[in-house]
Amino acid sequence: MPDWLRDTPIAHRGLHDNVSVAENSLTAFERCAGSGIPIELDVRLTGDGRVVAFHDKGLTRACGVDGLLRERPYAEISGYGLFGTGDTIPLFSEVLELVAGRSPLLVEIKGDGPPGQLEGRVAALLDGYGCPFAVQAFNPLSVLWFRRHRPNFLRGQLVYDYADKSAKHPLRSFAYRNMLLNAVTQPHFAAVDITMLAGWRLNWLMKVRERMPVLVWTARSRERRKFCAEHGFNAIYEEVRPEGGATGVEEGED
Repeated sequence: MPDWLRDTPIAHRGLHDNVSVAENSLTAFERCAGSGIPIELDVRLTGDGRVVAFHDKGLTRACGVDGLLRERPYAEISGYGLFGTGDTIPLFSEVLELVAGRSPLLVEIKGDGPPGQLEGRVAALLDGYGCPFAVQAFNPLSVLWFRRHRPNFLRGQLVYDYADKSAKHPLRSFAYRNMLLNAVTQPHFAAVDITMLAGWRLNWLMKVRERMPVLVWTARSRERRKFCAEHGFNAIYEEVRPEGGATGVEEGED
């Protein structure tokens, strides 16, 4: 397992503040690559099947535009500004060309449909990359896709407490938050919600850490990053503004 996944803090959606520099933008990624800081980013498909770096399903929070990303062609969304900055939504291929191995990449798969379409297009782009990267997903079926079709890719299982967010599927929620499908998907690492680092779950995750690296998202303070390091977890972090506020506002999952 590479040291960067196990020990080196990873910048959540690049180094951004969503004021002067937008998350998941080429500017945010260049700020990392210039210093060799590992980058976490999200990828989705546009309406015409292009892979872009973007977090939300909807365009409202980042672009101030109604509608879903998957309903718009890239030619349209490429002109949308991100958070009122000069940044725009980049193609994943542009990210790979920009970073070019200067920083490791942790690529989060955000598919809206059955696994295969997004995963296949991302895999095709990464096949020729030749630089350090790993993929991760909340959906175990996405992790399984990579096990079956790209077993050489480092793959991770994202985990959070689904209890309140998936009440319609309690058995599935239980299986997901306790990583019961790992025996099938065989992830190389886990990436867990920072709210799970308490009580018996903290003890459980420390035992998980003995078998594979555990990353924690999202550490938005120096104290939380320190806590992660003290317990042997790597951190997916965001910078902290001078006044103490964290950068960015999440919509839904990591």
